[in-house]
Amino acid sequence: MKRKKLSCIALLLFMFFAFGIVAESVALAAPIGEWKFDEGHGILADDSSDQGKTGRLWGAPTWVEGIRSKALQFASSADYVQVAPSVSGSLNTLCNWSITAYIKPTGTGEGYVYSEKDHENNLCLYISITEDDGIKVATNHSLRPGWDTYQTGSNKIKRNEWNHLVVTLENGGVKADSGIVKCYVNGALAGEGRLGCSGTSFSYSGNAIPYCITKSDFDKFTVWLKTSLQGNETKYFCMRKVPGYTPINPSTMFQFYEDFESGTAASSKWQYIKNDEKGSGGIFTDWKFDLYSVGATQPPGFGTICYLAKIPLSLIPVGTALHWSSENYMNWSWSTFTYSYSIGLGTDQSRITIHDAGSYTYDVIIKRVSTDGWEFDIYRDGEYFESKALTQSFTSYLLFGMNSYRGGNGLTTNARMDNVIVRTYASIEPTVSVFEFTDYYIVSVKNNLGTALTDYQVPIPAAQLGILNTTTSLEMKQVTKAW
Repeated sequence: MKRKKLSCIALLLFMFFAFGIVAESVALAAPIGEWKFDEGHGILADDSSDQGKTGRLWGAPTWVEGIRSKALQFASSADYVQVAPSVSGSLNTLCNWSITAYIKPTGTGEGYVYSEKDHENNLCLYISITEDDGIKVATNHSLRPGWDTYQTGSNKIKRNEWNHLVVTLENGGVKADSGIVKCYVNGALAGEGRLGCSGTSFSYSGNAIPYCITKSDFDKFTVWLKTSLQGNETKYFCMRKVPGYTPINPSTMFQFYEDFESGTAASSKWQYIKNDEKGSGGIFTDWKFDLYSVGATQPPGFGTICYLAKIPLSLIPVGTALHWSSENYMNWSWSTFTYSYSIGLGTDQSRITIHDAGSYTYDVIIKRVSTDGWEFDIYRDGEYFESKALTQSFTSYLLFGMNSYRGGNGLTTNARMDNVIVRTYASIEPTVSVFEFTDYYIVSVKNNLGTALTDYQVPIPAAQLGILNTTTSLEMKQVTKAW
């Protein structure tokens, strides 16, 4: 099964015998980890691949002679080697993988050759030698209950002897009985079969769900869908890249949307303010990202200019948030200068500085928490920067934008904004997880609040869906789980 997780996952090698391992991804066609266990001393096991995942010994494993140089011997399940996940994820995030090891089991009972735990420290995958000397492979799905398992017949592994074990998985997925497991011992096929499912699979039906795709700075694309969630509810959606579907216009998804791709700035929506004749403002054709944006430029000479969005307060009701992206940059000539930027908010009569900005890219979220209550979350170059609160009574319009000030010689400053959105917000955003399979994606959306969210606009990072344009055809349907 292939699952993408948001947090780092530890891979655990639990072994009760001398052991060496290579984990190989079919998709990558190169090892994602190799531990020869030839050190012979210490608590570290070097990774011989180019992934740099040095293993750490825990418990009381001992260094012994192996089939090739040294090996590790494990007396109980408390003895193991812990390694980091690969750059492409752990084995349980891959649809295709293979693992090979030299093993010499001793004693009786079942023991793990290899296992993984998820970000909540729950066992989610293991390969074991069974009590009757068979080979067992098991994975646990997050999208449906129960373990999927495959087990060979008995007497495939010989105790007290070295065995060369290879286990592979091909075309694993979330559906029941997906994935072919093959087990080899000393070069001979010891068993082959599907990962049987102890739970039921999913199904989906009904009309396709409307969606839109937006693009902000730095070619960041986002897929949006609108859904309602009860308190603490999780919904699942299946997405497939198939022809015949067209994204809706973002203006029908949000309370307010403007990306300036038409190359115009309507005077009813935008207001340009300046207090001298030095600067200018309007629509920019961006030289970096090949998109339109509204902004202002300040050539050599003193002055303050501002380009402001003019949005009726009726389009920003209590419980919604206004979000925009901006970028500031300078063109250099020589070094005698002073400059500053500020993110502004105000009415027709006054402007209020939210943040004194520098030459960065900003994402600004303005939340209307009450009639006169506003909260601001500011992100700089994609990282959270600061938050502010403001109590202010505005008139019929909300104006916001960028100021640009410069002094000295030979310097031009530019401030611009793009991808302006007004949408519903929650005090804690829903958690969105993307699970990638061979020809489709499963997206889970979890409401983290105890109260319901109605017609909530959910953002999905398009990069996780492999989407790099705003016109991708997606079939998007809600998954109906049968358990």
